[in-house]
Amino acid sequence: MKTKLSVGQRLFLAAYNPMFATMFGWHQDAINEEYVRTYGVSGLLKFGKMIGDVLAVLGKRYGEAEANHIVGFAGLLNGCGFCGVGHNLTANVLLFRDNGSIFPIDEQEIPRLQRLDDDDLMAEVESRLKGTKFEKELDLLQRMYALRSENAEGTTEEDTYLLLALDMWLVNNECTIKIGLDIEPEEVPIFAKFSRDSELYARYREARSQGE
Repeated sequence: MKTKLSVGQRLFLAAYNPMFATMFGWHQDAINEEYVRTYGVSGLLKFGKMIGDVLAVLGKRYGEAEANHIVGFAGLLNGCGFCGVGHNLTANVLLFRDNGSIFPIDEQEIPRLQRLDDDDLMAEVESRLKGTKFEKELDLLQRMYALRSENAEGTTEEDTYLLLALDMWLVNNECTIKIGLDIEPEEVPIFAKFSRDSELYARYREARSQGE
């Protein structure tokens, strides 16, 4: 049974959720409610800032699209459909918007990939990305998997960045995974201010379908 929110918490969310949507471009009311239920209002604000800070650091090093792929893959490894789909969707649409590229892994496949065992998951990721212009991303994802699932020790500057994404979800998935377990990929928004650009999304999906 879910813990009931206090009157003060409900009043906060009634004001915060519309402000969040205006500032960032998408709604995640259920996620925000779960954060408040689990960690309180201060926890929601703290974790929101942490996510923004990590994405900013990764974005400065890798670019916005690749940063979202890294964070999305970390979410996938931790079992969160909401984060795994949302950040990969954001990355995929950014790639399409900025240079017309179609990433070989469709974000709508994330729930299926999450049900695979580790060996099959990584084999499929490698089969999709090897020999493409996204081999750099493949190297990063393979290293992230080693850090997350094979207990490899972080020894390089690159590892420090990948561990940022992994460590962020160790805390955040406590809340997001509860919502992401049953969510359909089509229900997950783009995590960017252009989330409401339905024409861009439609063109992206059409381009992806033509390439399959």
